[in-house]
Amino acid sequence: MNIVILSNIDYAGSGLRIRDAVRLADPTVSIKAFQHRQGSGNTKWGIPTGKQINRVGLKEVCKAIMASDIIHYKGDWVYGEMFHGIKMPKRKIIYTVCGSFFRRREGKYPRVLAIEKYPLSAYKGDLLTAFTPEMLYLPKMVLTPFPWNVFDYRFKRGSKFVITHIPSTPVKKGTDIIMAGIKLLKRNDIEIKHITNTSYKNSLEAKANSHIYIDQFALPVYGNSAVEAMSFGIPTMNWDEGLYPYPTPIIKAKERTPEGIAEALNYWCDWDRLQQLSEETFEYCKNIHGGVGKQFVQLYKNLL
Repeated sequence: MNIVILSNIDYAGSGLRIRDAVRLADPTVSIKAFQHRQGSGNTKWGIPTGKQINRVGLKEVCKAIMASDIIHYKGDWVYGEMFHGIKMPKRKIIYTVCGSFFRRREGKYPRVLAIEKYPLSAYKGDLLTAFTPEMLYLPKMVLTPFPWNVFDYRFKRGSKFVITHIPSTPVKKGTDIIMAGIKLLKRNDIEIKHITNTSYKNSLEAKANSHIYIDQFALPVYGNSAVEAMSFGIPTMNWDEGLYPYPTPIIKAKERTPEGIAEALNYWCDWDRLQQLSEETFEYCKNIHGGVGKQFVQLYKNLL
C-alpha cells in the first residue's frame, strides 16, 4: 500500500504521528506525510511536523501523490480536485478531522471551539474519522484516537503532589475555571505549576515530572496534550461526559465548577490511589493510543 497524508497545516504534528504509527504497525506500508504550510505555533514551540511541500519540492510531492493508493487528508479543510495548487488524481479518500474548524456548535460550544468552517456534506470521501468522540456527527464516522508511539513510565512519588497545567490557548482550555479550582485546595502538600510560553520539549519534560496533569475543561473529551502526559504514566484530569466507547482512566469532576475540580483533586491527592491510577493510565495509553497505527492499517486495507 502507498499512502500520502496531506495537511494544510499539520497542527501539533498529528499527521506526522499517524505516519510514524502506521510505519511502526506495518513496515510494509509506504506512507508519507506532507503539509502545505508550517503553522506559526508549530514553529514557535518546536513541534515536529510533516514535511512542508515547498521544502520537499513540488515534483517530489506530486510523484508521491501519483503513486498513492489512498490520499489521507488530516485536518478540517475540505478538498476536491485541487490541493493548494496540486491537481489531485482519483484515489480512495480519507478525512481525519481533529478540531474547531470541523466541530459543530450545537448550541453548547463557543465559536472559538466550534467554527464549522464547512458543512458536513462537504466532506466527500470514502471514510471520515475523528480524533475525539464528540465530533462523530455522522453514523459512518470512525473514532481514531490521537496516535502516540513513545512510552516512558516516569511517575514517582514525592514530598508534594505536583499538579501541572500547560495551556496552549487558555480560552480553549478553560484555564480560568481550572486555576480557580486549584486555588480552593487548602493543602501544604501540593505544588502547582501553571506553565505558559514554553517549548514543546520543555512541556513534555514538565508533564513527565508531574503527578497530575490537567489538560482542559472546555470540551467533554481529553486532548493530545493529555495523551502526552499519559504516555509517561501521569494521571490526567479533564472535563469528561462519558462519550468514549470504552472506560478511560481520566480524573473526572462531578461538576464543571471550581468546587468540582477541587473536590476531585483533593480525593486523588493520595499516593496509593494515584500510584494505581498512574499504572492504569500508562497501560490505557499504550493500548488505545499506541494501537492507532494498527487501526489505520486495517482501515486502509478495508478501503482497498
